[in-house]
Amino acid sequence: MNKSFKKILAGIMSGVLAFSAFSGIRPVSAKTDIPLEKYDEIISTYSVDDSVHDFNKYIASVPAKYAAKTFVVNAEDFVRYEEEEEGKGVSKSPEIYNDFEGDSGKSVLTTENSLIELEADVPEDGIYYISFRYYPVEGKSTEIQRAILIDGAVPYSELALVEFERIWVNSVTEKITDSNGINLINWERDNQGNDVKPTSKEAPEWVSDFVYDSNGYISDPLSVYLTKGKHTVTIRAIREPMLIKSLTFGPTDKVPTYEEYSAANASASKPSGKTIRIEAETSTKMSSQMLYPKQDQTSPAVYPVSPKALLNNSVGGGSWKIAGQWLEWEFEIEEAGLYNISAYVRQSFVRGLETHRKIYIDGKVPFEEFNDYGFGYKQRW
Repeated sequence: MNKSFKKILAGIMSGVLAFSAFSGIRPVSAKTDIPLEKYDEIISTYSVDDSVHDFNKYIASVPAKYAAKTFVVNAEDFVRYEEEEEGKGVSKSPEIYNDFEGDSGKSVLTTENSLIELEADVPEDGIYYISFRYYPVEGKSTEIQRAILIDGAVPYSELALVEFERIWVNSVTEKITDSNGINLINWERDNQGNDVKPTSKEAPEWVSDFVYDSNGYISDPLSVYLTKGKHTVTIRAIREPMLIKSLTFGPTDKVPTYEEYSAANASASKPSGKTIRIEAETSTKMSSQMLYPKQDQTSPAVYPVSPKALLNNSVGGGSWKIAGQWLEWEFEIEEAGLYNISAYVRQSFVRGLETHRKIYIDGKVPFEEFNDYGFGYKQRW
C-alpha cells in the first residue's frame, strides 16, 4: 500500500464513523463534490484504524434482504474522472478503448493515481454483490489495488483496500510425455542435469470477478446494501493502472452442499477406471510470479524424482501463503461422469492448524465444502 494512504487524520474520523453507522445507503445524484484528497483521508482512516467496523458487523446491521435483480454500470458512462497532481485531484479525459483485446464495447483506463465515479441506478432495495469486468494492463507487475466507496463513504473497512490479480504463466510451456506415460513440462536443464526454474511472464486477459476481502478472512464475495434509486460509486486507485469495462451488482449463484450436489448428479455415470493425472508443477496460469515450480527431494514418491539431479516436481509451499493467490491447471475429460479427486500434498508450515483453499472447477465452486477446504498439518507428504 502506498505510503500516502497510511496517514491517520483524526479530525475526520468521527464524521466518517457517524455516516457509516447508518444501516443502509441512501440515494444521491451523479458525482460527488468530495475532493480527491479528502477521499484519501477517508480511505486512510478505514485502512489503519482497527476500531472501524468490518464487513461482518456491517452486514449484521443492514436488512437481511438479498437483491434478486442484476444491473450493470458501464465505465464509459463515468460522471467524474480525476488524476492526482501535487496532492490534488485534477479533472482529466481518460483514455477510452474500443473493443480492446477482442472484448466488444468501450473500456476506461484508470491510471495508478486516478479517481473515477460512476452513477448506479438501483432497481430495488437489497444486498448486492459487486463484480468487475477488468483487464490488468501493464504496470509495475504488482497487485492492482483500489478503494471502493458508495455515495462518498467506505461502507466497511474491507472495501478501503481490495485487490485485483494479475495473470502469470511460466516461460517454459512445451509438454512432453515421459517413459511412464506421465505428462510433464520439457524444462531447460543446466550442465549438471538439474531442471532450471522457469521465469514467469504476464499473460493478461479480460477478467470478470467478484470483489473479495484482500486479507482472506471472508471467503464469500463482498457485498453492499443499496436502496432503490441513484447512487454514486467511487473507485480510488491506490496502486497500478487498470482497464475497467463495467461493474455488475446483483446476486450470486447459490452454492449447494455436497449432499445436494450428489443428489442432483445421482444419475451420472462413473467412468470405467479412467484416471487423469496432473503434475502440480505444470500449472497453466497463476496469480503471482512467486508461484513457480519447486524442487523437492524429501520423498522418493514426489514425481519426477532423481537420486542426483534437482527436478521441478512440486509447486506452492512457502510462496503460496498470501490470501487470494491462486494456481490453475487445465485438463481434458474424454468420458463424462463422476470423478473422485485426490491430491498428493504436504502442509508442514502451520503446526497444529489447517490451511485452507477454495477449489473451482471451470470457474465455479461446485459445492459448499470446496468453498473453504482445509489441509491439515503433517510433516510428511
